Amino acid sequence: MEAGKLFQEVSIEQRGETINSIGESVAAWSTYAATYAEVVNKSGRDIIIADQVNGIFDTTFKIRYDAGIRSSMRILHRSRYYNIVHWSEVDDRMEEIHVFCKRQENASN
Repeated sequence: MEAGKLFQEVSIEQRGETINSIGESVAAWSTYAATYAEVVNKSGRDIIIADQVNGIFDTTFKIRYDAGIRSSMRILHRSRYYNIVHWSEVDDRMEEIHVFCKRQENASN
C-alpha cells in the first residue's frame, strides 16, 4: 500500500435506528469511521428508471485494513453516497482492503 495515495477523505457510515419526535423508530445513518482512501472511478453508464435518465457509477475505495467493514454500510465522499457492494482483502498481511461501491445519480440532481 502506498500511503501517499490515500489522500481523499471519506466517511464510512453504518445504518442504525433512532427515535423520532413522536416516538417512532426510524432508520438513521451514523459514522462508523473517518479515514483516507485512494478513490478509483471504474465506470459509469446511464439507465432509464421511471422515464428518467439515471447515472450508475462504479467506484473502488482503497483503504487501510478494517475488519469491521460490511456490505450493509455506505461511504460518504465529497457529499455523495456510495453503496458498498463488496469488499476484499488485498493479501494476508491485513494492511489494505478494496471496497467496491455503486453510486446512483438522478439526471435532475
